[in-house]
Amino acid sequence: MAEESNSVGQRFVHGSCGAFLAALSGMAVQFWWTDINWWVVGICGAFGFILAWFVGEEAIESLKTVFWWS
Repeated sequence: MAEESNSVGQRFVHGSCGAFLAALSGMAVQFWWTDINWWVVGICGAFGFILAWFVGEEAIESLKTVFWWS
């Protein structure tokens, strides 16, 4: 049981980092527009959370690359 809760906690941390990176990428892509559509940023954050929840470290590394190029 302790391994499961650690796994869930670790997944939550991965998901939170993925959501943060994806939301930053969503804001960076829209930076040069006249306004930022926050619903797009929210969708990006939700997608990043789900992706990092299931994939883990590899998703975070790829989201860092996306943020770097945006």
